[in-house]
Amino acid sequence: MSVRFTIPPKRSISGITLFLEANYDNLHKEFNDLQMSEFKAKVKSRFKILSKDNRDIYKKNAKIMKEKYYKDLKNYLVKHLNNQVIKEIELTREKIIKISNKREKKENPVEENSSLNRDFSLKEILLKRRIILKKSLIIKEVLGNLLEKMKEAAELDRNLNLKSLPAVKKVVLLKEVKQYLYIIHYHQYLIEQLHLLDVIRDWLTPLPDKSLPELTIREEMYKIIELLRLEQYPAQDLRDYLLISNERVQILQKKDPSKYEFKSFGKLIKHLCKHPKETRINRLKLRNFILNWACSIVGPKYKLSAPNSKEILKRYNALKNFFK
Repeated sequence: MSVRFTIPPKRSISGITLFLEANYDNLHKEFNDLQMSEFKAKVKSRFKILSKDNRDIYKKNAKIMKEKYYKDLKNYLVKHLNNQVIKEIELTREKIIKISNKREKKENPVEENSSLNRDFSLKEILLKRRIILKKSLIIKEVLGNLLEKMKEAAELDRNLNLKSLPAVKKVVLLKEVKQYLYIIHYHQYLIEQLHLLDVIRDWLTPLPDKSLPELTIREEMYKIIELLRLEQYPAQDLRDYLLISNERVQILQKKDPSKYEFKSFGKLIKHLCKHPKETRINRLKLRNFILNWACSIVGPKYKLSAPNSKEILKRYNALKNFFK
């Protein structure tokens, strides 16, 4: 069975680059002896000498290519958000930081021709930053749409449960949720700007018939909460996240009295920690979340590390033998 690999769309190029590609042979012959920085400066000057109509042709073609690039990139991100593009963004950001640090540390005297190199490299850095920003905005738009889908799925499951029908909308969306919410880089943005904690609360809230959401949904939401690492945020920020969640629940209950049983994110985690129908391993995991958050807010002498499933089972068996 052959595996098909897909690659990100090629980045669009500027009008000057299109001009260089169209006239490369002539320009190369004329300016062959020049250094790269001087060669680029000559190409720019030749482009500026062109008539306005000719320049507009190159700029128009570059604009068309740019629009196509972002359209293709958006389609690519929907399917490959957590693969190559995120790595490319991080690598580009690291390169920019390295370039800027090297230039700050240089103590050699500046030569006359080196000013062209410096100006051009700074423009390159600014362009790269612009590209990173645009890619980041596209990803944030995709994440915002995903959270809206999650809210709709939670509401639809509630309505299906009221009609005594299987609540399957969240299960259908679960694969897409895992693909996007496992991206750690955007967690703070999701928490602060898109209220991710409230969306997770909607997915974990018991259904109208008092039954818990499916075990697979609960386990995946607990994994996402673990990846959020809320205990690593400053104590004031963590306290604010929990207080804001509480305020938003009160507003929600006033708008829709049918959701009076809804709890804030922190209170829901505490409720599920004591729920008799929750599994033992999940209850221990939830208890560990609460302890870590409490330690972060209170400021302990030590921090609890989040145990894996083997450690949880080991502790559980030890407690079970102790209380026999």
